[in-house]
Amino acid sequence: MTDSKRGNFSKRNVTNDLSGKEWMKLSSSIHEINEDDFEHILDNYLRELKTTSYPTRGVNSIAHEIRSKHPSPKPPQLFIELISLLSRKGDIILDPFVGSGSSLIASTLTDRIGIGIDLNASYKELYFEACKSLGIQTEKYLIGNACDDKVYADIDYVVDLIICDPPYGNMMSRNKTGTVKYEKGYNPTPFTNNKLEDLGNLDLIEFFPKLKKSIETSSTFLKHGGYIVLFMKDLQPSNNYHGMLHADVVKKISEIENVSYRGMKIWYNKSAKLFPYGYPFSYVSNQMHQFILIFRKDK
Repeated sequence: MTDSKRGNFSKRNVTNDLSGKEWMKLSSSIHEINEDDFEHILDNYLRELKTTSYPTRGVNSIAHEIRSKHPSPKPPQLFIELISLLSRKGDIILDPFVGSGSSLIASTLTDRIGIGIDLNASYKELYFEACKSLGIQTEKYLIGNACDDKVYADIDYVVDLIICDPPYGNMMSRNKTGTVKYEKGYNPTPFTNNKLEDLGNLDLIEFFPKLKKSIETSSTFLKHGGYIVLFMKDLQPSNNYHGMLHADVVKKISEIENVSYRGMKIWYNKSAKLFPYGYPFSYVSNQMHQFILIFRKDK
């Protein structure tokens, strides 16, 4: 089948609902959100939202003022593109670190079924508030530890895709030094005050096995051939650690039986601010990007 605007479709495509042309574009390792592409992906309902619910910020905010009460919200637009690439309409999407619910909102807007897990019940309230503001249904949101089998007790079906933005160790909660201390609005904010279970409060020695356990536990519900998507941001290098967190995460997650690394996308976050880190003494990198790591549960 051929669509004059979208390109050629193959009946053999069991991964997603995309044409070959759309697949090619979304599979690029460099990932930028393009407003025109975003408008194309969304349905008529959300286009109406552009002129009704958000006349001052436009459709791309998607309740950002609510979701941004979470320390590290991701744009639903980005989840929409990744979900569209790695699943089909009607599929079940699981996010074991769901936060304020960007992945669940994206699931709803792309006709998928979303399931989210998080330790912090206050983030569930943010998600419900955002859905109410947007006028959309809520998906299942479970409170608990993604490492704990008990939190999955109500999930008795096969999941088609796992996608999540886990804490990057204690990057958010630890005190900063140098120029970072003087950034406007800087506030080292932990995701929760749970020192034992929250990955966002753990040093790297504890972080890697806990992250592996979380993905290993959740992936038992993933179908064979299904994908696992993790956002990851590197740390600044130090004398004790090279800082390439994404590389060590790939190594750790690849230890899970039947899970293999399939590649990455690099998200260039244009909203990130530049600061003169290290000036005038030494070079310090401004990290304007994050890694989107893609794994597959092998058949």
